[in-house]
Amino acid sequence: MSAAGLEFLVGIASDPLVGPMLTVGLGGTTTDVVDDRSHCLVPPTEDDLDQVLAHLRSGQRLLDRPEAAGLQARVRDVAARLSWLADRFPEVVEAEINPLVVTADSAVAIDVRIRIAPRGAIDPMVRELPS
Repeated sequence: MSAAGLEFLVGIASDPLVGPMLTVGLGGTTTDVVDDRSHCLVPPTEDDLDQVLAHLRSGQRLLDRPEAAGLQARVRDVAARLSWLADRFPEVVEAEINPLVVTADSAVAIDVRIRIAPRGAIDPMVRELPS
């Protein structure tokens, strides 16, 4: 019931060594077939978000569209917001939006899954490197 658009996956997964990691890739029915994903640490910078999109194998296909700037802006915005959630609330150990249907002027989360864990189950030193 959403407008037709490109389907993306935007997700967060906590790694025991580095903390939350952002994943962006093709979503919907192509997620597992194509396996086109890119990752970065949370919280991402604007450059990190640009690089995540640029490192997708399908990235050039996205850039060749007339509405490419709008598509990228929508995906970056959703990725930044989901990253903020994971960075602000360490209880969020996994989160996934798949598919995120993106058009030049909208982004609609069709399916969202979030898994939380008690605060005590998360190592507060996870982001510090051993000295």
